[in-house]
Amino acid sequence: GTLRVTLEDSLLHATEEGSVRVIVLRAGDYFGPTVRNGIVDPIFENAAAGKPMRALGNLEAAHQWAFVPDLARAALGLLAIKEGFEAYEVFNFGGYVATPERSFLEQVARQAGKPDLAIRVLPWSAIKLAAVFDSTVRELMELRYLFDQSVILDGSKLKQTLKDFKETPIEEAIQVTLESYQKERASSAAS
Repeated sequence: GTLRVTLEDSLLHATEEGSVRVIVLRAGDYFGPTVRNGIVDPIFENAAAGKPMRALGNLEAAHQWAFVPDLARAALGLLAIKEGFEAYEVFNFGGYVATPERSFLEQVARQAGKPDLAIRVLPWSAIKLAAVFDSTVRELMELRYLFDQSVILDGSKLKQTLKDFKETPIEEAIQVTLESYQKERASSAAS
C-alpha cells in the first residue's frame, strides 16, 4: 500500500516536471490463466485438485476481481487513445465484484465440478506469524484491510472512455482460469 502511494506520487511529480506522461490503471485482485500467486493459487489450484479452497479476510464482504486478459485489453485500449489524455490520468478497472466474496469462491467450486468444496479462511494470526520470516507476507499484512472490508473501485470513467469494451463473462473467466490449473496438474503428473 505505502509503496503504491509512493510510486504514484513519484509518477505524478514526473508528469508535473513535463518529463513523462502516465496512465495509471488500478484494479482489484488479479486472476486468470497466467496469474500465479499466494492469493489465487489457494483458490483455483485447490479447487482444480478437489482440495479445500483457502481465502483471506471477511468472506461476507464484497471483493473485486480483475480477469487479467480483460485488464490487458483495457490497458491496450487506453494506450491506443492516449493522446487525448492529461499528462497524468487514473482509470479504475471495475472487473467483477463478488457480493459477498464467498459467492465468487462458491462459483469457482461449482465450475470445478465440486460444489460442496470446503472454503477455509486463513487466520490473520497465522499470517502475522509467517510475516516474521517472509517480507512478502509482511507486505500482505499491510493490505489486510482490502480483505477484511469492501474496497470497490469505480470503473465508470474507464467504461465511458472505452465505450465498446466488453469484459469476459465471469463464468468463462473462471473456467479458463480453472482449465489452466488443470493443465498444469496434468503436466506435473505426466512428468
